[in-house]
Amino acid sequence: MSGDDETGMTVLVDPETIRRNGDLVKMWHLSNHQTMEGYGFIKSQREYGCVVARHRLLAVSIFSEPRGEGKVLSDNLKEDQWLAVPSNCRGQALWKFACSKK
Repeated sequence: MSGDDETGMTVLVDPETIRRNGDLVKMWHLSNHQTMEGYGFIKSQREYGCVVARHRLLAVSIFSEPRGEGKVLSDNLKEDQWLAVPSNCRGQALWKFACSKK
């Protein structure tokens, strides 16, 4: 799955990274963010709740090159609090994609 949105961000998902445990799904995303300084290339893992539409960040790394290549500029493993799935197109699309996989 991939797509651009109105913010100039491209999000890529590798279906091979999807791991389901009951109604919870973990999935890795690769995002290319266009910023004032250039681009930020972010690889993150999120966990999604499929019965209750929620998500949380588990890990995030920022890379110097597209597609998670090059030098690691920042690396953080953390388990954020659960949040409601955002109503924007990207947030809904990622949740639906993750939860549609069996």
